[in-house]
Amino acid sequence: MEWCKLRLFDLMDTRAALSHRRICPGFTLWLAMLVSGLTVGWQGIAVAKDLSSANSIQQDIDALKSEVKTLPELQLTPTPWTLGYRSAFGKPRDHPLQIDLKFVAPASIDLLALLPTSYTSDTGEVAAFGFPVRFTIERIRADGSSETIVDYSQQDYTVTGIEPQLFHLAEPVLADGIRLTVLRHAENPTWWDTRYVTTLSEIFVFSGARNVALGSKVTTSSSNPFGYVWHPDCLVDGFSLFSPIKQNLQNPFDNFYHMADSLAILIDLGEQRTIDELRIWPVVHSAQHNFPLSSGIGFPTRIRLEQLDTPRSAKGKLIYETGNNFPKPASSPLMLRLANAEGRYFRLSVQNPVLDFRIENRARIALSEIEFLADGVTLPARFAIRNKRTRVGLTRLSDGLTTEGTIIPLREWAEALTHRAALDRRLAILQQDLVFAQRQERERLQFFIVIAIIIIITLVILVWLIKLLADRRWSRVRDRIARDLHDEIGANASSLVHMTELIQETIQQPTDLQNQMFEDTLHTARVTSRETRNFVRFLESDKASFEVEPQIRKVAQQILGGIQYNCTLEVGKLAKQLSAAEQWDLLMFVKEALNNIAKHAEASHVDILTRRHAGRIEIHIDDNGKGMPQGSPPPHHLEIRAERLKGELNVESDPETGTRVLLKLKK
Repeated sequence: MEWCKLRLFDLMDTRAALSHRRICPGFTLWLAMLVSGLTVGWQGIAVAKDLSSANSIQQDIDALKSEVKTLPELQLTPTPWTLGYRSAFGKPRDHPLQIDLKFVAPASIDLLALLPTSYTSDTGEVAAFGFPVRFTIERIRADGSSETIVDYSQQDYTVTGIEPQLFHLAEPVLADGIRLTVLRHAENPTWWDTRYVTTLSEIFVFSGARNVALGSKVTTSSSNPFGYVWHPDCLVDGFSLFSPIKQNLQNPFDNFYHMADSLAILIDLGEQRTIDELRIWPVVHSAQHNFPLSSGIGFPTRIRLEQLDTPRSAKGKLIYETGNNFPKPASSPLMLRLANAEGRYFRLSVQNPVLDFRIENRARIALSEIEFLADGVTLPARFAIRNKRTRVGLTRLSDGLTTEGTIIPLREWAEALTHRAALDRRLAILQQDLVFAQRQERERLQFFIVIAIIIIITLVILVWLIKLLADRRWSRVRDRIARDLHDEIGANASSLVHMTELIQETIQQPTDLQNQMFEDTLHTARVTSRETRNFVRFLESDKASFEVEPQIRKVAQQILGGIQYNCTLEVGKLAKQLSAAEQWDLLMFVKEALNNIAKHAEASHVDILTRRHAGRIEIHIDDNGKGMPQGSPPPHHLEIRAERLKGELNVESDPETGTRVLLKLKK
């Protein structure tokens, strides 16, 4: 009879184990494959991002933008003094043109800058025009001989913008002047009546920081002058289409104003100095966008500079005086080459300002800045006047600021302007690359997302097929086990009942012990038969044919017998929280624990408690028996059941208080 019970329990364990293998590994496999699909998809996305060039391009763009902010803007002068030089009309494309510059004094030169002229196309784009396509630049020695220092005679020179075109020399060379020979002219995009033309706004030739081309004598083999707007001398008058400033618009009235038509300013350089250049900055209103084109109003048309021996000298040595061809003032500075100007004290006399047509042709002198330079460097100077009819202090004439922004040394400005133009072109290319890279990344991202979705769908279908096959296979195994249980254990139990009854009938006067044994045998056989039928129904329906709470109470009553017990089940409807296999394992765990108490504990009271604590189901089975031998491990079968339930088992035993078994199920 015990064999039948053990056989039934073994089959139940087999059912639970198979159920674990079918459900848990199947779910784990499905979850693992799903996670794998997601991982593949997101790894693809991560790889796409890691391999992305858009982030790198964006970093380059940010770095270039930060550098560009430190450089002057490529901002055209709204009202230039002069436009520059243009060649004669009607000449063929390859007609040679020669332009010679004779410096005021020989100089060691190391940088040349040709400033293009510009025009506005029908689309509103400002572009260079007339810049020579093929040319050479030679230095002219004192003996009249020449040496080529820039050679574009065999290849076309491409102008990409309106910024200064710089030509650095490998090492400084001494020159009395330079010669520009144009071998191929540019096509004319303007309305001028000529197909080919050469135009230039200005020529700078630097010896260190000094522009030695300023005030040079210019001779050309061909020109087409138009007053003093287009003229060979405009190449070296210091007036270009840009002002050497870093844009930072100031208050248009933050300048020097003198309410009269003449003024004498005393300049103190602090010590004996040799000056070679004078710059006078007009007041610029047009850049403020709230005035009509009135730049240069108040600028003097007669200028006289004298060198004084003492601050109170009545007469001085004449250094410069305006002639008859003084150009109309505008928004860029007046740059004057000075010769034989050495001393500490100077007097700058200005008169006949351009009338302010906005205020009924009112006469007043208005200046933004005055600079005295030596070798291209602005000298510190103090200004004083004897006439007190000024509206503001003279310090505004030497603060390094104009209405448009901060004054920059001419060479530094030309190099910075060219560098900014190169950075702007690089930025434009990077912006295009960024758009292309972002489009590629979006396509790549979409590709990986589609691949991930396909993988996930494929894995879900595969898992479903695997589960379907596993269910079919398990159904066949389950049916076979059910048949075996019904045919073997069920039949044996029924036969055992029948044989016991026959044996009982053959004994005419059985003893009390024999009657008790017959009753126990019949009871065990009937219980085994009933539990076999329950288990077979469970196998056939794949569901528990009982509720676990009543079964725990029934098992306690059957196993504990005369031992007092208290069964408190605080967790209701365990069947909704545990799978069928887990219910069987839990019931087997309780049976095993109660069997141990009944057989070994010699207890008089047992407490059975189920409750929920911290989101977990706990099962407490406590007795007041003699406890377990000291150092004994927890019962092996209990550990196996706890492992199947994925729970945490804790067994505490004491000879005086008994044994406490605690099982905490997974959350």
